[in-house]
Amino acid sequence: MTPTLRSLSLALLMILSTTVSIGVSSLETAERVVQSTSARSLACSGEICLNEALPNPNGYDNGTWPDGEWVEIYNSGNSTVDVRDWYITNKASKTLYLNSTTIVDYDSADSNSWELSPDEYMVVSRNGLSNYMFYLANSNDNISLFTDSGTQVDQATWSSSSSGNSLEEDTANPTNDWVPTNTPSPGANNTNATVIGPDLYPSDLIINEVMANSWPSDDNEIWPGG
Repeated sequence: MTPTLRSLSLALLMILSTTVSIGVSSLETAERVVQSTSARSLACSGEICLNEALPNPNGYDNGTWPDGEWVEIYNSGNSTVDVRDWYITNKASKTLYLNSTTIVDYDSADSNSWELSPDEYMVVSRNGLSNYMFYLANSNDNISLFTDSGTQVDQATWSSSSSGNSLEEDTANPTNDWVPTNTPSPGANNTNATVIGPDLYPSDLIINEVMANSWPSDDNEIWPGG
């Protein structure tokens, strides 16, 4: 082999080695991302806790309340708590602040609308906010609840959701992924009516093909930068 060919061969080997290394690194990164979606929920560490969420509503995700996505919180303690400026973050670090836009029935003249009394529920809605501000992904997402001072008090995770069904804490274990229910109850006690599966009806008609994630999409399965 001539010196020129030897040099070209060495250069080619170096390029191939770099390419393989980059490929393996990218694959490992992708695997870590997939694994990170299976993070477990946290047991609530305060009096105000995440209680229910609707990541996959019927209609637009950012619809104005009572449409669109929402999260419910609950006061399990013995004292009234002012939750203005508390906030909720998703896996992509998008933030939903509890304020006059998002707290359902907020009234600046009525402190009862931003305070949670013992055994009381509050619904926090996207209420028209864009995906760049905040969203609930239909699958493999997590949300964390923080006080206005930045202390995390709760986290909920889920692996999937279906249209119109809300998610709530698994009564068997607060650290499990949240489970679906076909009877959403925003502002009220959970029904714990877990979704078992779809209803089946005898028919000659058969669903043959589905486009589940067209682009552009408003279902938030994948969103640029989030």
